[in-house]
Amino acid sequence: MTYAEKILVATTVLLLAACSSTPEPLNMTLVATDIAYDADNISAAVGQTVNIEYVNNGALEHNFIIDEFGIDNLLQSGESSTISFTPDQAGTYEYYCNVAGHLEAGMKGTVTVSE
Repeated sequence: MTYAEKILVATTVLLLAACSSTPEPLNMTLVATDIAYDADNISAAVGQTVNIEYVNNGALEHNFIIDEFGIDNLLQSGESSTISFTPDQAGTYEYYCNVAGHLEAGMKGTVTVSE
């Protein structure tokens, strides 16, 4: 095998490995205050693990729900927890707080998952 052929093989292997690799995890903090989250969109890729440090800085209880991922996390004022999920399909998914009146007041956002 010539030097040029070796370079071609090595480049092909590296490109194939890069195409099939799993994306780096997304690590973020999401803060709930009274009737709001501090982010209204979370962007992730299919197969990317999303780790959210969910913090309730509000005076009221709040939850973080994503129906499609089976997430329902209720926190009292001052509490925090880590939520992790890995989307397996592209799409747009709503997250929200369903404490009485909070969703209606706009306490929601979207998770946008791309290929």
